[in-house]
Amino acid sequence: MVEQNIAAALILEDDVLLADEVPALLADPALLAGGVEAIQFESRGGTRALVGPAVPTGVPGVSRNRLMSSSLGSAAYIMTIVLARRLLARPDVDRLALDHLLFGWAGELCYDARIFQTLPALAIQLDQTVEGRRGAGKSDLDDNRLTGALRHKSLAIRWRRLKIQFRHYTRVLVTFGASGELWGSRKLQFPIAENLRRLM
Repeated sequence: MVEQNIAAALILEDDVLLADEVPALLADPALLAGGVEAIQFESRGGTRALVGPAVPTGVPGVSRNRLMSSSLGSAAYIMTIVLARRLLARPDVDRLALDHLLFGWAGELCYDARIFQTLPALAIQLDQTVEGRRGAGKSDLDDNRLTGALRHKSLAIRWRRLKIQFRHYTRVLVTFGASGELWGSRKLQFPIAENLRRLM
């Protein structure tokens, strides 16, 4: 993007399914207005995150909301050249998983960059669909992984997580409270576009 001076790009993983509204949304000339640096389209089913007030788009029923907390997943998003340059300047760009870097607390971009989430979410991965869980979307690693809920968590790990959460919420208050964006924000489970929800 930077070398070819591409102003913005839609980045997709190979197993992503897009909502019917995506083409019309991409045609909206005001989609990136107001200094938007990225827009995440995806939701991982039960994703809950803090988002700012709805900013209407040119597509009825679809808004973009400022992302104020972690919302992992990098299957479908728009990135601008401004954010691409910001990422290339970071010394840790290759040390974090991409979704943690772009949309997670660890990457800290949710505080510093103007990153938004579409509501409803306009993308899911194949493994979230009924068919995907049966076939192509099913990972051969699933049976060998322990979920976070099943892992034994020591007191030290719990304490570390508590400190991270405290730091995050303090940063949210300082960053978005000072800018006025925190007022009218809400933590919610992301709705998913109707044509995608039918596949789940």
